[in-house]
Amino acid sequence: MSPRLREEKRFREQRLLGIKTGIPTYVPPELTLKGFKILVYDVSQTKVGELGADIQFGKVSEIEWELMDFGCGSFSFILDSLPSFPIIYRTRIDICPYFSPSPWFSGFVQTIPKPGQKPPYRYIGFGFFEQLDWVTVTASYQSQEVSVIIKNIVQNTVAPNTQIAYNASKIETTAYTVTDINFDHALAKDALQQLAAIAQGYEFGVDNSREFYFRAVDTTVYYHHWAGRQFQDVEIEEDPLSVRNKLYVKSGKIQADGTNIVGNVLNQNSIDTYGLREDIVTAPDVLNTADALQWAGQILAEKKDPQTKARIRNVLFDTTKTKIDSKGRIKITTFDGAAYTLQVKRVLYRISSAGTLGEIEGGAVLIPFEEHFVNQMKQAGEEQRLGDKRTKELDGGIDDLWTEMSIKPSLLDTATSILTIENTTAESTLYSLSIGLSMNDALRVLVRGKFKNNRGGTSSITIRIKLGSTTLYADTTVAFPDSAVEIPYLIEFTLNNLNSQSSQALVGRISFASVNAATTGLGDLGTWSMLVDSPIYGGSSENLAAAKTLAVTVQLSFASAALYIKRYFASVEKLPTV
Repeated sequence: MSPRLREEKRFREQRLLGIKTGIPTYVPPELTLKGFKILVYDVSQTKVGELGADIQFGKVSEIEWELMDFGCGSFSFILDSLPSFPIIYRTRIDICPYFSPSPWFSGFVQTIPKPGQKPPYRYIGFGFFEQLDWVTVTASYQSQEVSVIIKNIVQNTVAPNTQIAYNASKIETTAYTVTDINFDHALAKDALQQLAAIAQGYEFGVDNSREFYFRAVDTTVYYHHWAGRQFQDVEIEEDPLSVRNKLYVKSGKIQADGTNIVGNVLNQNSIDTYGLREDIVTAPDVLNTADALQWAGQILAEKKDPQTKARIRNVLFDTTKTKIDSKGRIKITTFDGAAYTLQVKRVLYRISSAGTLGEIEGGAVLIPFEEHFVNQMKQAGEEQRLGDKRTKELDGGIDDLWTEMSIKPSLLDTATSILTIENTTAESTLYSLSIGLSMNDALRVLVRGKFKNNRGGTSSITIRIKLGSTTLYADTTVAFPDSAVEIPYLIEFTLNNLNSQSSQALVGRISFASVNAATTGLGDLGTWSMLVDSPIYGGSSENLAAAKTLAVTVQLSFASAALYIKRYFASVEKLPTV
């Protein structure tokens, strides 16, 4: 499918903090520090203070923020000294350049300076669009217009569990009615992106009022920029390698031939121009063929032609003091008179002693190589979700499916997003998957990540592995010493039926490294200092003719923000049988 609007690895942060706008070759006399303010709110949306260039404590020396086609992106600011009020995780930040009565940007703090750090102090965060990845949607919709489904998701799932506000007037009605779609623990962002693609020609995001919006893509030309006048440098490139003009479409429903491919969409003009370029796209939550092909039509529209990308550097915002929003189109005229009209995708602002400078990207955001890699991992996740639906749909046919697949190993699931469990003593799921096994089937499960105990005393973890209503294994670790060093861990095991779908055995190993430093990275090989490293075994009598949930859970001994366990990756493979 089209590149996901946000992956857990935050490339916007890398781009934002890595950009060096520099000083333009032409410096107009107006290019001096202008007035601005930052309004600070706690998680209850109560204002607790202000920051600015004229504040004695908490003086701001630099601010960067970006507006994306989905609303507010990432931001950072640097303070010369700590303010008189707290700025903590999820603190709301409103940025008001030129003392604007309404903010140009609104987001929440995600990274704060550590205690004891010397100045300057850098704070980093994101717009509230980021929180669409914090909640999942489990719901089924039949014969409902797209905006009705979106309103239900935002009002009942997103708004109650995030800082995103619901405003029904900002969700526009479409002309398309979805026949059948079923979200099973889909991230809200993924669900909304599928619905936007089905509607065709719509975009969604969270604006500078924290309000979710869903609207038709605006193609009005709002901005005209000339080289040497509003900006100094421009980069323009075209990417023909991304062209795809025939897409085979997979939906979440098995077809008569046993596959999930429901058809294809193509663009003949693109094929005639660039040659045949095929691809496979997957909509795991869409159950109706017409809906799936409608969704794929939007993906095809985005892929059938080369993407023209433009980046304008050293934009002189102080010459106009006017906000450039990430909507509509911009017309760019270069030094040699060539003109380009592109959709505005990203606007970066940077306020410093050099004034208010920035960048504008149009057509398509220039994506780092690493994000292309994560998009591939995202596609693998969609295939896994499709596999889950195949398992659920095969009523009594799990044996036949596994028999067909048993001649080779198969990857059933991957979890590539970072999951953090902290500041709680409740039992929490580190990883889970719904599974069904034939008589002699076996699975291999890997869960990997890092653990840290820096709360000021020893701490332990209770680890449990469960299948259905049965706990196969449970034990509490040794007391980990207090340390600022993160500890890598590995949980790996096999689970297999013992000549019966109602008898299982678990055999594996759990390992936690020591707090001793490695030459590079984490995990000391030079001493016998492994804190936890033990084989494990467990058994159960669950009937796996029907799907059951396999879960790895953890329970921290203390509730502390300095005590956490993170999951970086998990995978489940079905091992071949003979």
